[in-house]
Amino acid sequence: MKKKTRLITSVFTAIIMSLQICALSVKASANENDAAIVNSSLPRYALEIISEYSGMYPDKHAEICDVVQTMLNSDSYIAEYNYSAESAVETMKRTLDAAFGDFPVLYGADYHGMFYADYTVPTVKQATNIYCGPAAILQTLVGNGIKSNTSSNNNYSVQKIEADAMETDLRGRTQPFKMTERLNSYYGGEKVYSHYGNTIYTETRTIISYLTNCFVKGRCPMACLEDTAYLDYYNGASFGHWVTISAIDDLRKTMTLVDPHYDSKYGGMHIVTYDEFFDALGVNDGYIVY
Repeated sequence: MKKKTRLITSVFTAIIMSLQICALSVKASANENDAAIVNSSLPRYALEIISEYSGMYPDKHAEICDVVQTMLNSDSYIAEYNYSAESAVETMKRTLDAAFGDFPVLYGADYHGMFYADYTVPTVKQATNIYCGPAAILQTLVGNGIKSNTSSNNNYSVQKIEADAMETDLRGRTQPFKMTERLNSYYGGEKVYSHYGNTIYTETRTIISYLTNCFVKGRCPMACLEDTAYLDYYNGASFGHWVTISAIDDLRKTMTLVDPHYDSKYGGMHIVTYDEFFDALGVNDGYIVY
């Protein structure tokens, strides 16, 4: 019932928001073959993105408006835009691609089987109540074979290095764009990892394809969950939280999360269903790092 109630509420909210936004807009003439938006209070770059993607997906105009407006109101997106407008625009486009484009396919990624991290992903217990991001990135880097699996990863001083690099203390949480930036710094600054925001329009198959592609490329994906209450092992306890994904079983429709939570009731390795994960990921401030 949690999933159905949440989805129905999200859909009604989406319809209302889309009507409000799109009531302020008009499509350009059919000969121009795009969906240029005028007479709206949205930022110019957002209008240009709406126009571009409405031209690509003309039957999804209202949904595109909704995604753009939702992102503009998202704390994570606002933080990223204030840090780098260029990066934020790329994230908005990746989010729209994930919601409305074809899901990515690589060799092995469309095989309905098992996908694993190249190395064992250990549990790194977060050293403070806001260090789930620093702890999760250490888990991920060990799973990628970039860092060694040592007990010192649990130490505050080690996690503080990651926290400082990602401005976790300054921001009060680890933002998705800072997570991506820090991960890429371990690969010489190359854009190995990216991130996108989840939406009510993003298909299950698309999300799984992004995650399995990450494994195919030899990297563990990560997730910034909006609400852990949807994971059965949290028993209703609600947190915004970072986790590492160490395996996907596409036959059983389950995935293995390595949770860095400081409380042993929640921390550790957990197998969850796709439905649990997608509900916990959320549709307002949930992100996939892949």
